[in-house]
Amino acid sequence: MYKMVEQYIKRSGKNKTEIAKEVGVSASSFYEKLNGKSEINLPLAKKIKRALGAVEPLEVLFDASGGNQGGAA
Repeated sequence: MYKMVEQYIKRSGKNKTEIAKEVGVSASSFYEKLNGKSEINLPLAKKIKRALGAVEPLEVLFDASGGNQGGAA
């Protein structure tokens, strides 16, 4: 659902379970959030951004429309 987040995950060399643990949520909860079945709150979005080393603003990183903006391409 969050295309840019998925791109950063692939580049990070970490799997989703590792990132989930790093940001303090269960793997199943992390998967639900990335798939749009559960909301991502602002504190968690910031933790995910930090864990991935993302440079884009949160609004761009978590753009659910599927747009590929910014420098992550």
